[in-house]
Amino acid sequence: MKAKSTSYLLKSDGWKIPVHVVREWRRSIRFSIGKKGAYLRFPHLTGSGQLSREIERANLWIKNQLSDNPNLAAHFYQKEYIDGQEFIVGDQTYILEFQRHDSVSFTARLKDGKKIKIQIPNTATEEVINKHIPTLLSRIIGQHQKPRISERVRQLNEQHFKRPIGTIRLKHNRSNWGSCSHTGNINLSTRLLFAPEIVQDYVIIHELAHLIEMNHSRAFYSIVASILPDYKQHEAWLKANSHRCHF
Repeated sequence: MKAKSTSYLLKSDGWKIPVHVVREWRRSIRFSIGKKGAYLRFPHLTGSGQLSREIERANLWIKNQLSDNPNLAAHFYQKEYIDGQEFIVGDQTYILEFQRHDSVSFTARLKDGKKIKIQIPNTATEEVINKHIPTLLSRIIGQHQKPRISERVRQLNEQHFKRPIGTIRLKHNRSNWGSCSHTGNINLSTRLLFAPEIVQDYVIIHELAHLIEMNHSRAFYSIVASILPDYKQHEAWLKANSHRCHF
């Protein structure tokens, strides 16, 4: 007998997680969560009454897991966007303005340094809108705040490292907070814009330290600690709040 699978969407506290219920040849019940959703695996012969009870138990387990693991929850956290909404990034507040149009593409532009005008195709559903808007906001706000971030990178480099640096980029990146290439290019995630400035400084210093040590050795962390002795506090902040830092 082939495995049978059904799915539903579990919502709570701003996140939405796909839950896949699989009935297959197995002896025990198993719950798991990955980056693409939760999986509830049951033996084929599980009765409907027991299945309902176990799914209810699994829903509570999923909520507890996401509550206890912010980095895991970040994969499923989804903001909702409405016309006229205030969108706060760091100490900057933007106003979202939606306009429907006949084109099939999404576009966005910043007006007066505060209003973000977003044009949305007339045929776009709520699901499609929520998929495209984060990238648009990341690009527009990243462009707006890049001069400030670039200047801060140069200030910290001049103050502590005095090394040649290449291109400074703000990228819509969820896999890391920043990176430094062998040619001295500094890439920072736009998600970092949601963090306090001292935490932004930590990530910048972390990447600039790679201009000296292109690794995560003791020597590397000695450099970071010589500039920010409490850098572990900033690492902890990023770990605890990563689910809040996204578009």
